[in-house]
Amino acid sequence: MTAPASDAQGAAQTEIEQLRAALESRLVIGQAQGVLMERLDIDPRQAMDYLRRASNELNRKLALVAADIVRTRELPTRLPGGQESPEWQTASTLLPSVSRTNAP
Repeated sequence: MTAPASDAQGAAQTEIEQLRAALESRLVIGQAQGVLMERLDIDPRQAMDYLRRASNELNRKLALVAADIVRTRELPTRLPGGQESPEWQTASTLLPSVSRTNAP
C-alpha cells in the first residue's frame, strides 16, 4: 500500500472511531434528557438546557454529566471532589426561567 493510501485509510479509520464515540455520547445524552424530563416534568429543550448548564457549572463534559445522571438516575448534587453544592439543591437554580410543562 502506498503512503498516501495508507494515510487516507488511517484518516478514515479515525473518523469512523470519532463518529462512533459521538453516537454513543448522543445516546447517553438522550437517556439523560429522558430522566430529567421525567424527574423535573420538563420538555426536551429544557432538559438539554439543564444538561448544558450542569456541564458548565460543574466544569465537566456534557456527556460525562449525562452519563452520571443515567447511571445514578439522580440529579447532580455534588461538585467534583465531593463538595456539597447548594445551588444544586433544587432544579430551579438551573432552570430559573422555566415553568413546568404540565403545570395547572
